[in-house]
Amino acid sequence: MKRFGFVKRKLQRSEDGVTAIEFAMLAPVFLALVFGVLQVSIAFHKGNTAQWAVKKAARAVLLNDDLNEAQIQELVDLQLKSIGEPIDLDIHYNVDRSGSVPIGRITAVYT
Repeated sequence: MKRFGFVKRKLQRSEDGVTAIEFAMLAPVFLALVFGVLQVSIAFHKGNTAQWAVKKAARAVLLNDDLNEAQIQELVDLQLKSIGEPIDLDIHYNVDRSGSVPIGRITAVYT
């Protein structure tokens, strides 16, 4: 009987492998957080890049109001290709000429 009591006490005192077990428990959570932050960062970057390309196209429309929706779409696509960003945007352009000053609106839908 004494022999089994000694083994039991020795096993209770032994902390071999505790660090590995703690790492195995926490590593997936930590990696999920890291990859989640990376994915959110990529999403923000793509959104800001799309906004930048649409603003550049809007400036071009201010300089040349004869541009149609297809030409504006081409301008945005060229801006995105020039920086190597594969973003698919659908551009919609309409002009409200009901007032004394025409007001143009460019809408971009990210797909």
